Amino acid sequence: MLGGACVRCGGTIAREEKSGNIGKVTRNSSSAGNESSSRIIPDYVNFDGKKSLPNYFGYSTSKGKKGEPNERRSKLTDLIHAQLLPTNENSRYVESFGPPDSRQRIVAIAELFMRQVGAQFYVDEGHKLWHSKRKKESDIQWLLDKIDTR
Repeated sequence: MLGGACVRCGGTIAREEKSGNIGKVTRNSSSAGNESSSRIIPDYVNFDGKKSLPNYFGYSTSKGKKGEPNERRSKLTDLIHAQLLPTNENSRYVESFGPPDSRQRIVAIAELFMRQVGAQFYVDEGHKLWHSKRKKESDIQWLLDKIDTR
């Protein structure tokens, strides 16, 4: 840190690199079922499409275990509950997801997925991305159902 900003990434949150906690989840063990976590979100997670927040949290619609409904929704739940710590480079993107456990956070994730599904207008039942698109549509509905229960 120099003058309140990190000389490597420009971030304003002091962190100690020796600890190995950069980008890792830190959990608050005081709440058992609804654990909150803080995660420093690296610069490459941003609007540019290099990596989205859900992908950074491990969300995937791929074949195999990572693409199973329980696994996908576990990653989305982690994102919904997490305290996101942006850098100067991605603060606008990260802050657009709102505070943890908020309706704004859930809506932002659902809208991101809706844009991604909308961009796949050409994907029909015979396309190799069909199953991935269907999983994302299912997760959009799951997110919207979470809003209705709040």
